Amino acid sequence: MSEAVRGLFDALARRYDLGNDLLSLGLHRAWKQAAAREALRAAQAGRLRALDCACGSGDILLAMARQARGRLDCVLHGLDFSSEMLEVCQQRLDASGAGAQVELVCGDVLNLQYADGSFDAATIGFGIRNVDDPLRGICEMARVVRPGGRVVVLETGQPGNRLWRAVYRLYGRLVMEPLGGIATGQREAYAYLNRTAASFPCGERFMQLMRSATPGSAPAFSAVSGRALMGGIAWLYCGIRAGQEA
Repeated sequence: MSEAVRGLFDALARRYDLGNDLLSLGLHRAWKQAAAREALRAAQAGRLRALDCACGSGDILLAMARQARGRLDCVLHGLDFSSEMLEVCQQRLDASGAGAQVELVCGDVLNLQYADGSFDAATIGFGIRNVDDPLRGICEMARVVRPGGRVVVLETGQPGNRLWRAVYRLYGRLVMEPLGGIATGQREAYAYLNRTAASFPCGERFMQLMRSATPGSAPAFSAVSGRALMGGIAWLYCGIRAGQEA
């Protein structure tokens, strides 16, 4: 991750949730709930070990903890390259009473400090497009997930319908950038996020990228799927980790 992008998220951290709520009308929270549900499907024997990369302010971590409460022994790890984001995340976790064991670490998805097969699931929400090498990031996430586990990616997309796509792009330029700037005081940050959302591969192109992931000498995933949300404004992807389950 570049220092410029790190600085951008450090500056956004305290008002990041407000900006997301305003610009998505709160829909991002429902999408993160869906990502959490997908990750929980990887639980084994009543226990889930999960890593949320680019965890930000902790929405997916909190969603997993709440959904698992009372039915799963949940051990969660959250990783982010922004120390300011991690501070906000820790404050939210402390205030939530979510009941899960959560460890936060400052780190980079391109060089995860975990052993192979450490987790049942690894997630990343609206973060893979900010990684310098998205394919390598997917490989690292797959590496730390056990065979049969899941890599879950929630990311922005572009609507398939031409009219809806044009409206969405106009919204990004005329509403998202100025409103995000007013809400957070960081208009340039929202200009950057809008640019990356418009150019990042989505749908079948991103699934092909996941299929090409090879953490070692073999393909990372035995199956890759994707689901469009709100006509393609966002996508939820899931890769099933290849290999023989223990």
